[in-house]
Amino acid sequence: MGNSILIGNFVNSGTASNFSCVIHIGHCAGYFSNASSNIFIGECAGACSTTQYFSMFIGHKAGLCASGCLGHLFIGHSAGCSAYLGTCNSVAVGHLSGQDTGSQNVYIGYMSGMCTGFAYNNVYVGHCSGACHQGTGNVLVGREIFTRGAVGGLSDGSDNVIIGDRAGWCTLCSFSNTFIGSNSGSRNCTSFGNVFIGSSSGFEN
Repeated sequence: MGNSILIGNFVNSGTASNFSCVIHIGHCAGYFSNASSNIFIGECAGACSTTQYFSMFIGHKAGLCASGCLGHLFIGHSAGCSAYLGTCNSVAVGHLSGQDTGSQNVYIGYMSGMCTGFAYNNVYVGHCSGACHQGTGNVLVGREIFTRGAVGGLSDGSDNVIIGDRAGWCTLCSFSNTFIGSNSGSRNCTSFGNVFIGSSSGFEN
């Protein structure tokens, strides 16, 4: 233990003893943390993150149980709170964003990328964008894109570019599509290789 700043009740007061070069601020921040080169700020931020390195968690319960991970940035209440073991280099900004993220994802917005499992290489920006969507290599920009899975179960699909308010909302299993415009492809639940451009284009295809 050395070269660290610890501020708050029960900070690093669990079984941890080998941490170094950390900044942990807030009640129970880094409680069980036994790693180095992290910044945890907020009540219970990184509290159960025992072996997390080169990461920054800011917010109540941000990165709460993100253990065995590397290089994550989680900002917001419970952001990245259950990041999977062995994942790395994801960014989650917003309340509940990236709650159980995989690797190399960028999730920005309330509940964006929540419950995405081991999905990787995705960019989701917007309120609830990609919630419960477990695909790979998607770019989603807008409110409630690919979120039907959040209502009726998980959805899947990879290599899609979806831009617009509720565009691709119903998508359950779609690949290599481009939807641009509000509600474009909104009820296009299963598809491959489509291009829809314009408001409500391909709404029910």
